[in-house]
Amino acid sequence: HAIFAICAVRCVSGIISESSRCWTIIDISSPMPAATNLATALRMLGFSAVNGCPTRYQEETLAKLMQREGSFTLFEDNDAVTNLFGFAFQHMDVAYPAAKFIYIDYGATAWNAATIAQLTSNDKSAERSIAALDIMTYGRFMNLGCLHTVNTDYLSYLYARRKADILAYFAEAAEGKLLVMDPSDGWEPLCTFLDRDVPVADFPDLTP
Repeated sequence: HAIFAICAVRCVSGIISESSRCWTIIDISSPMPAATNLATALRMLGFSAVNGCPTRYQEETLAKLMQREGSFTLFEDNDAVTNLFGFAFQHMDVAYPAAKFIYIDYGATAWNAATIAQLTSNDKSAERSIAALDIMTYGRFMNLGCLHTVNTDYLSYLYARRKADILAYFAEAAEGKLLVMDPSDGWEPLCTFLDRDVPVADFPDLTP
């Protein structure tokens, strides 16, 4: 799974009505296993959501992320993608200029643990490759130390710097462009932001 996560939402047609909505929701918060439950929450709100990058999209998605170019076929078939685009929030804003973004602040300690587990795993998936790209965006792997004894202070620095960069980037954006959430916030801020009624069901657990 990727390590940073934010959500971008846009109306493709530019016209939103109660009977016809066309959304793109991109989770680019700091990548976390808990993002699976964010995708669940979005589905409960009526969006088509996937967590991570399904196999059939991986080659194109990785290539475009590395080159910072174009929009993504992934969004032609899905309203929402979680746990994938955190390190590319500027590119996603350019590719989808009508987007809204959601940043879930999981905290550095929880993110450190998830990052170390991902980078030291035997998993060879695209998500692991994207996790590596995410780290390389802000620093060389050498700064992490041996993958079996990762420099957690440096990881904490990366987390804090990413959060600061996100807040600074959107500081001058139009009101309603960015939602910052805590994992414990529940339905209300998310539903208000996405113009959805609060479900009766409990909010999925986003606790790392």
